[in-house]
Amino acid sequence: VTGIGGTKYLRLGIWDRFENCYKYIEKDQGSMEILSLKGNISRKDGAPNLHLHVTASDDSFNAFGGHLDRGIVQNMLEVYVYPYPETIERKPYQYWFFMDI
Repeated sequence: VTGIGGTKYLRLGIWDRFENCYKYIEKDQGSMEILSLKGNISRKDGAPNLHLHVTASDDSFNAFGGHLDRGIVQNMLEVYVYPYPETIERKPYQYWFFMDI
């Protein structure tokens, strides 16, 4: 998955390896550009699972990024999904999930 576009709201996460959980921040600053959206679609516990990272900038041209938890599109979002010939399954290993193709 890859994409670019505009947004007016983002909820981003970063993995805290010491507490083994995500920390979240919300960006609600009006017009923001999605400079890069990258990730994959896999299956986790039999259900579709999106793992997306985003880099965005605010109207002062400050860049920020993290794991995309949720967002609201403003104007447009161009997303390209490239199919993979086999199912990708995320499987747990201790605190991590690995891709099994």
